[in-house]
Amino acid sequence: MAVSIAVLTVPFIFVIIIIWLSAEEKRKRNQLQADLYAKAIEMGQSVPQDLFVKPKSGHNSLKIGFIFMTIGIGTSLAIWLMSVIRSSSPPASSKEGLLTPLLELQSRMEAKVIFSYIPLGIIPFLVGIAFVIIYFLEKKQSTNDNAK
Repeated sequence: MAVSIAVLTVPFIFVIIIIWLSAEEKRKRNQLQADLYAKAIEMGQSVPQDLFVKPKSGHNSLKIGFIFMTIGIGTSLAIWLMSVIRSSSPPASSKEGLLTPLLELQSRMEAKVIFSYIPLGIIPFLVGIAFVIIYFLEKKQSTNDNAK
């Protein structure tokens, strides 16, 4: 049971670490921009208005969509692999006796419980599909706006 809890928490821990690293990088970038702005003002130089404006990237939704889809597929595969490993592993006691059928039954039941968690990977996968759809809708809308 402890293995299944670890399998379920590891992907979420990785997502939290990735989000934290991204936020930390953005915070450092903003601090460097603020320092640059303050130094320019101290030196009496004018700061261009477009210095802090980021160019719009049209691929952001597409990139986020593929990341979420990959997380969903990876989560489902990890849980499926754990169920396969758990169901194929021999019971704790290889001796013939009264406990052998009970241990095999317990192993199969644990594999079914792990296997029932595979739909957890569907949630981020569907969120990724939504981001990909948003990308194509925005792309279509921007081409219509440029044509006018």
